[in-house]
Amino acid sequence: MRIVSLAAMTLLLGAGPTFAQPAAPPAEIGNRANGFDYQPTQGAVQAREKAAGITPDQQQQQQEDQTLLQLDHKLLGNQLLPPGTPPTQ
Repeated sequence: MRIVSLAAMTLLLGAGPTFAQPAAPPAEIGNRANGFDYQPTQGAVQAREKAAGITPDQQQQQQEDQTLLQLDHKLLGNQLLPPGTPPTQ
C-alpha cells in the first residue's frame, strides 16, 4: 500500500508544472524589450542626427518624406490618415 501511495505522490509531484497557470502577460507590450526601444521615434532619430552632425538638408528631408509617403500609400492603401493630419509619435 505504501508503494502505491508513494507512486501516486511521485506522479502528482512530477505533473505539477503541467497544471500550473501560465505566466501573466508583460506589463508593457510594444517595441521595448530589456529596457531598450527597438523602433525609434521620428524625434529620437532627428535628435541623434543632430548630435552626430548629419542632419539632412531641406531637399533631402523632402525627398525622404516623399519616399515614405509613397511607401505608406503602397502598403496601407485607403487606410491612411486624411491629408493634413499629423501622425502620432
